[in-house]
Amino acid sequence: MHSLLLIEDNVEISNVIQLILEAEGFPVTVVETAQEAFLRIRSGQFSAILMDYYIDGFDCEKFVRYAESVKTTVILMTCATDIEEKKRNLRVQYAIKKPFDESELIATVKQACKSQSSSRMVSSVA
Repeated sequence: MHSLLLIEDNVEISNVIQLILEAEGFPVTVVETAQEAFLRIRSGQFSAILMDYYIDGFDCEKFVRYAESVKTTVILMTCATDIEEKKRNLRVQYAIKKPFDESELIATVKQACKSQSSSRMVSSVA
């Protein structure tokens, strides 16, 4: 099964996301800080990372580059209106606008995990 890392400093939002995704069969590890996020990604294998764009003291660009280095897909979550610009600047393929629609959240996570599985299979064959 695809496991997920959720980086979200709003406990109410993280609880809702965790509940939705675990009901779909995705194990979710929740962290609230940049330090926790870096520790978790180093110690575990995640199929995808859902990352809030606005967390105090969190360098999104640095984290995305690190996630890429360990071959993990990042899904950006933001309430910003310039979501496409943020995706381009961070060079991430997936983003979810807050407030999010439950079906959009699930579909995006499934698509990201499917993409992650495909890229891992290709790299293991190469």
